[in-house]
Amino acid sequence: MTGEFAIRRLLAADLDRALAVVRTWTAHPDEHVRRLASEGTRPYLPWAVRVPALRARPAATIPLLDALYRDPHEYVRRSVANHLNDLARHAPDAVLETAAGWLAEPDANTAWVVRHGLRTLVKKANPGALALELQINGIRSGHTEFMVEAET
Repeated sequence: MTGEFAIRRLLAADLDRALAVVRTWTAHPDEHVRRLASEGTRPYLPWAVRVPALRARPAATIPLLDALYRDPHEYVRRSVANHLNDLARHAPDAVLETAAGWLAEPDANTAWVVRHGLRTLVKKANPGALALELQINGIRSGHTEFMVEAET
């Protein structure tokens, strides 16, 4: 069992208390501990027990992601992006608001984190995701309207 799976019980038992402890991990000197803060609190962590409170309160973990999206380690940033993508499944508006805030004051890696975190919303042609100024697979997207012609 790894740490991501172990903390799920704590999150299920007392979400607020557990998140208060996890929040301190976002400033830990070890990147593995910082990644655990993001990965362990993902609402749809693969192969892990679901924590209904995380789905019911999607904004509860956004402060963790806010603290980690500029992390110097790609290992941590990838977890943040995956966490953001998980949140997009049931809280797209909160995810888009978070992404827009990050893009307002980006660092060198912010665009990648946001692009990876919004990948499912982009695939679903979510207008809010498409409206963000992101480079997606070599195509710059800044438009929310596209012409689609039906085959006859």
